[in-house]
Amino acid sequence: MCAMPQSPSRNRRERGQSLVELALVLPLLMLVILGAIDFGRVFYASMTVAGAARNGAQYASENPTDTTGIQSAALDDAGSLDPAPTVTVSGPTSDGNGGEYVRVQVDHEFSTLIPWPGLPSSIEISRAVTMRVAQ
Repeated sequence: MCAMPQSPSRNRRERGQSLVELALVLPLLMLVILGAIDFGRVFYASMTVAGAARNGAQYASENPTDTTGIQSAALDDAGSLDPAPTVTVSGPTSDGNGGEYVRVQVDHEFSTLIPWPGLPSSIEISRAVTMRVAQ
């Protein structure tokens, strides 16, 4: 048997059906994409804050009294975060056995791209690193 050609009205109906399906699925697809982007942004910010705290603590282990230099070292590593994180330096403190330690804490206020229902639109990302002062 020979297949019969489809009528032009049937092709239009199928195209219309595809557009309706796209219109139904597109909002969900966009929500998933925005969620993935926000998750990637918060992960990047968290890793950047951790690296900044570590960089500040490494500088502080060699120059424990240079608070401005410690803050600069930490902020240099967190250059792409907006707003700029806050750097807090504690120490040097003694451990009682002759060792001195310095603590560097970096705090950053992260804001999501869109307000997610049930989730806060901004969170505080905070990392602290304690390192022994080089003798």
